[in-house]
Amino acid sequence: MEHNLVALAQLRNKAGSKLSYNPDTGRFSIDEQGFFQPLIRTLWRDSVTTEEYFGKPIREIFAAAQAKARDVTQALAGLESLRNSYTEEKLAILNAVIKDAKPKILSLTEQFKSKPKNFLETHVIVVDEHAQMDNQSRQEISQFTLVAADKNAVLLKFQIDSKGDSIKAYWLPWKTQEATSMDLGSDANFFFTSELTNCRFSVLDPDLKKPKVAHVAGDLASRPKRDQAEVQSGFVSKANQQLVRRLSISDSRDVQPYSKPGTLKLPKIPKKHDYTGQTGDKDKYSSAFVFGERGEDENWKFFAQIVKGSMVEGFFDNALTENLQILKYIQI
Repeated sequence: MEHNLVALAQLRNKAGSKLSYNPDTGRFSIDEQGFFQPLIRTLWRDSVTTEEYFGKPIREIFAAAQAKARDVTQALAGLESLRNSYTEEKLAILNAVIKDAKPKILSLTEQFKSKPKNFLETHVIVVDEHAQMDNQSRQEISQFTLVAADKNAVLLKFQIDSKGDSIKAYWLPWKTQEATSMDLGSDANFFFTSELTNCRFSVLDPDLKKPKVAHVAGDLASRPKRDQAEVQSGFVSKANQQLVRRLSISDSRDVQPYSKPGTLKLPKIPKKHDYTGQTGDKDKYSSAFVFGERGEDENWKFFAQIVKGSMVEGFFDNALTENLQILKYIQI
């Protein structure tokens, strides 16, 4: 791939040149304009009209480059310079190959579906506030779409029609003063829940293919009440509470273990993340977008993008003056 991208880029400065392809090595070379060019191309059967020697390998090169997120600007410019060397049928074939070679511009929805982690390195997903409030009318599995909001912010919305790209996903909304829970399976490959601004997200997965998840309301006043709500929702029993993994504001602080009087002070246990919710200094409030993804091995994994700010209803009433700050991306 590297050799071929370089060779294509060099065409920009070689007017009248054409490409030769060696199927044994998989490499292109440049036939510069001159007396012997037609003879060489006849001997090597080189022609843009021959799919095996032009269209197919060119498409494969650019597809491989796009898969590795390579910059193909110069190589594409070199390929486009060949337009000066062809007319009529050959030019039409060349134009079709160039069209296929150009990097595909994916929608926000498709970008997230293909590489969630990469997408969340530059974009902040916020669950639409109307989706947060819609606790009753949505089905367990719904179709979602991503819509640009402001700066680097993107809204996760329910898809209201069948037009455009969508993400089929399990949906778990929050409820005030309660814990909501559900079982996941193989009916969708993604899972979404309401934006976490003070809430807790919990996972119980002795079977990675069929995990249980819970969203515990942040307006439950204490940790014991949240633990009790998890039990009451049917998410967990007292017997297996110790197996639960959680994303909770309580893990956003260093913990000083208890030391008996007269003994050495134990070292602090460092915080696990920066998800503080609406606790402490208002300037340090943070929120979390939580999602799950079912892998090719059919096992579920859960992740959180933690960002500065409290993404409560009305957050986008005022235009953003700068990009939202991404604090951390973690696996739960």
